[in-house]
Amino acid sequence: LMEIILREEIKSLGKAGDVLTAAAEYEKVSEGHGEMAGRAQILASDLWGSAGRTSESLIGYYKVHAVYESDTTTELAADALLKISKMYETTGDTEKSRLARTDLLNRYPNSQSARQAAATGAGQ
Repeated sequence: LMEIILREEIKSLGKAGDVLTAAAEYEKVSEGHGEMAGRAQILASDLWGSAGRTSESLIGYYKVHAVYESDTTTELAADALLKISKMYETTGDTEKSRLARTDLLNRYPNSQSARQAAATGAGQ
C-alpha cells in the first residue's frame, strides 16, 4: 500500500511539471534494494530523460542493470537494457542502441523487454 501511495505522490509531482523534483524523489526510493527500488530508479531515469538530461538518465539505467543483472527474480536488468537502447536511439547513437539491444536479446531472450525490442525493432 505504501508503494502505491508513494508512487502516486511522485507521479503527481511529475504531472504538475516538477519533473526534476519527482526524479529526485524516485531516486531516494531507489536507494534500497529490491523490485520497488529498481523500478523507482527506472522511473527516475525516465523522468531525467524527459527533462532532456540524457546523461543522468543513462547513468540510472546502467545502475539498474549493474545491480540487477544476476537477479533472476525480476526483469529489471532486461528492462534497463531496453531503456538504454531506446535512449541511445533518441540521441542518434544507433551503434550504442544496437549494442544494448543485442545484449538484451542475447542475455534475456525470454524477457518481456526482449520480446518488445524484437517486435518494435528498438535499437536497429
